Amino acid sequence: AGDVHEPEKTIPRATTFGTLAAAAVYLLSTAAVFGAVPNEELQSSEAPFALAAVEMFGSWAGNAIAVVAVISCLGAMNGLILLSGQVPMAAEMDGLAPKAFGKLNKNHAPVFGLVVSGLIAIVFTAMNFTGGDLVKVYTQLLLISTVTTLVPYAFSAAAEMKWLMLDKGKIPVLHFSRQLAVAVMAMVYAIFAFYGAGADQVYWGFMLIVFGIPLYLYVLRRRQREGLQAGGRVTNEEYPAPSPGPDS
Repeated sequence: AGDVHEPEKTIPRATTFGTLAAAAVYLLSTAAVFGAVPNEELQSSEAPFALAAVEMFGSWAGNAIAVVAVISCLGAMNGLILLSGQVPMAAEMDGLAPKAFGKLNKNHAPVFGLVVSGLIAIVFTAMNFTGGDLVKVYTQLLLISTVTTLVPYAFSAAAEMKWLMLDKGKIPVLHFSRQLAVAVMAMVYAIFAFYGAGADQVYWGFMLIVFGIPLYLYVLRRRQREGLQAGGRVTNEEYPAPSPGPDS
């Protein structure tokens, strides 16, 4: 949010309209694939969109779709790589992660978080790449990532419900009902997505959280020591905001 112009307006709009636009594209394109390719062929295909393009326009269209898919993946991967460094850095700035995650290099990039995230991805890829099927490995990692991402979403929905029902103070009935309905739907969706991911993915997601507990305890211990050295309180001086980049 610190790198976004008018984040209080831009982020909610981007989240809402971006999700709706993506959902519309996926629904319409998936319906087109279902209509162009027989179900038996879809079940055995690893590239259904390219297969549908071949059915509708000829062999050249399949290669074109493959090129477009590669470009799309590179764009998504670029954003996800940036996130893999920014999220641990934000945790460190809140005093919830080791200080190494908040250190920036000369290009204002959190290198330590990027390296650690890459190493974790390599380990999980090696652990799952037993049958030599890259598609299954990708699907497994995608589902594990989805499960771990859903955890903070579920807690956010729960926190919203707690705030509305216990800490809300004075709030119009209409706003209360609307916000509570959204929070409940978000929690129901998170539970449904956990169930749909499968037992193995939920297991690995839980294990990742468990592995993080000792690290979190270390951070709490460090903050306690720093608080004692600062006169019995923890200050924010150890967690300065990152230097602005050239595009800020």
